[in-house]
Amino acid sequence: MLEDADTEGFEGIVAWDPDGKPFAIKDVEAFQNKTLPKYFHQVKYKSFQRRLNNYTFRMVPYGPAMGSYYHPFFIRGRPDLQENIIRKTNKKTTKEQ
Repeated sequence: MLEDADTEGFEGIVAWDPDGKPFAIKDVEAFQNKTLPKYFHQVKYKSFQRRLNNYTFRMVPYGPAMGSYYHPFFIRGRPDLQENIIRKTNKKTTKEQ
């Protein structure tokens, strides 16, 4: 998705930060209506945010990239690192009776 942003003409919607580590969703409405249906099986932005959280992406809390999403293994030009991105497991336990 991010690699296609320039060629597909939606760099104004979602793009890498200049340093290639976090990425920013610049236009939430356009992202939800144009980008999500093309690349993901969901069409709600909140569902996308939940998915990012499940894969331990974090929102940058301050600085020039504030509001962008970051994961230490999701870096522009380093697809080899993505195999290290693992979905969080549900650690809820049930009471035994």
